[in-house]
Amino acid sequence: MSKPSIFVAIPAYRDAELSMTVDRMIARADHPRRLSFGICQQDIESDWDLFKRYKGINDVRLDNYLPEQSNGLCWALGKCHALYNGEDYFLQIDSHIEFIEGWDTLLLDQYQQFQNVESGPAVMASYPAAYTLDEHGERVLEPHGYISKTRLHYEGTNPFPTGNAIYIGDLDRPIKARYLNGGFKFGHGSFSHRVPYDPDIIFWGTEIIATVRIWTHGFNLYHPNAKICWHHYGDRLNARKGRPHVWNEEDDAKRAVNYHIRNARGFDIARDILHGTYQGLYGVGTARSLQDFEAYAGINFQTHERTEECISGNYADS
Repeated sequence: MSKPSIFVAIPAYRDAELSMTVDRMIARADHPRRLSFGICQQDIESDWDLFKRYKGINDVRLDNYLPEQSNGLCWALGKCHALYNGEDYFLQIDSHIEFIEGWDTLLLDQYQQFQNVESGPAVMASYPAAYTLDEHGERVLEPHGYISKTRLHYEGTNPFPTGNAIYIGDLDRPIKARYLNGGFKFGHGSFSHRVPYDPDIIFWGTEIIATVRIWTHGFNLYHPNAKICWHHYGDRLNARKGRPHVWNEEDDAKRAVNYHIRNARGFDIARDILHGTYQGLYGVGTARSLQDFEAYAGINFQTHERTEECISGNYADS
């Protein structure tokens, strides 16, 4: 019987750590031959050839763009997932992630545990432990002693909630989720074509909109109970060796429509989806309703009211 295949989607904007992330993922997988990669690399042309060394060894699919051609995170995620080719599972990650030995086997074991709880396709996500970079650019991993779940909360005047990580003790099973962060997300491969990203949402609002759309398209949501990877949360400009984020002024000045205008449009889309007024290709699914999600999460997107379970993140089914 063939091993299940995993499609790894990585959007990368001028990230000096991308190559290290892919190298170490392959090196630390139990079954690297079952991996394929879909990478949207937004960088200078000299970096486009970094992955030619994998030709004939690993399946690394690339869609390359200059920084000024980038239209933001969801656009890049769409480019990544367009490279999906029917793999059994998908793994979506940021380009600065460090994985534990045997991570591929561990992820598949987690997915089997979801199936033991409830049938149907599932997606899981969590905020990983952190790593930093030393003076030589080497990764320094924090002790991998915790896992996290995420609660919904509002920040400032944002028209949509974001996720707040809550660190929890060891659990004997994955737990149901109400919010999926985007930097480490794993699940049934059909997600890649069933729930496409809206390229008009540049960055902010991506995670809550994806969470609602994934759940209403019939996927069950989970947080893992295993310690699988680390993420770099630190000074990204320093870590990128002077390479900036997508919204930097120098790159943005070369675009026909600047980041701030496009980001405001993304805010409008996020609000319209959560208020049930959105009309377009990237709305909620039909397997469950928006109101069903609000009941599931204990939140009212229009009034911002939340139940005690939602405020604390401690749901009865946890």
